[in-house]
Amino acid sequence: MLKYDMQLQDMLSRCKEVAGVVTPESYLKSNPDIFNGIAPGSILWPQVVGAFREFYTEACGYIDTNMLLASMAQAYSSNLTERELAEVIKFYFSPVGKKLIVANVAANIALQRTSYEQLPEVAQKANAHLIKTLADLAKKNGELNQKPWWRFW
Repeated sequence: MLKYDMQLQDMLSRCKEVAGVVTPESYLKSNPDIFNGIAPGSILWPQVVGAFREFYTEACGYIDTNMLLASMAQAYSSNLTERELAEVIKFYFSPVGKKLIVANVAANIALQRTSYEQLPEVAQKANAHLIKTLADLAKKNGELNQKPWWRFW
């Protein structure tokens, strides 16, 4: 009735679109050492590309319509009484309720599209920041574990 399945399908298709934008090459650009020397032209590069495809297939396919609907049903039944649910259903079958469903679906799809359009750039910046932070921590850890010069004798 609320067309969650339609919204889910749109969300999953957006996720797959992002999979084509966030590439191993974009990761390589933000951190040249990320693949330990494997780069385009390497005999192992197709396997890196395959690993990315596999990652996005798994990441974009973690939820299906049945799982979504079960989750939504659980949320509604936990927060509304049977009487309230009956009133909500009655409302959604009214002319205004039907218009609200259409507007809600359009708003949710627009939000998902906007967020997925921004995701590649945001993810690349966040990834670059994470890699730098981890590299800084590794360097600091090495410095902390170094013995003072007077302990070498």
